[in-house]
Amino acid sequence: MRCIFVKGKQRVLLLFAKNSLGMSWRDMADKLNIGYTTLRDWRDERYSMRYEAFHKLVEMHPRCKDFGDFIVNLREDNWGRRLGGFRAKQKKRGFFDPKHAKQRRLWRSNGGKNRIKKMACENES
Repeated sequence: MRCIFVKGKQRVLLLFAKNSLGMSWRDMADKLNIGYTTLRDWRDERYSMRYEAFHKLVEMHPRCKDFGDFIVNLREDNWGRRLGGFRAKQKKRGFFDPKHAKQRRLWRSNGGKNRIKKMACENES
């Protein structure tokens, strides 16, 4: 699960936890069992924080529990990723949607999406 915080509160939570615990970012990442760059991306709010990591922060510092009020929504782990692959094919979503069948045949017969882009550039010149 992913925690969706109010804008800016995920950063405040991580800064509060770091300062309260007196840890470096790398030590905090080790305690949360994640990579340093992942923690940095969470701090910069590029990605939403895992729910398990939030609970580990609460275990490490109980006052972090107050930030639970700022959780707007909980989403599945794969939320926000691009559609595609085997699951999209099974569910007939995105490129595999039946309404895109004609476009899909055209792309395959002409060498794919990148080939069509090349053809468009060649025709403009």
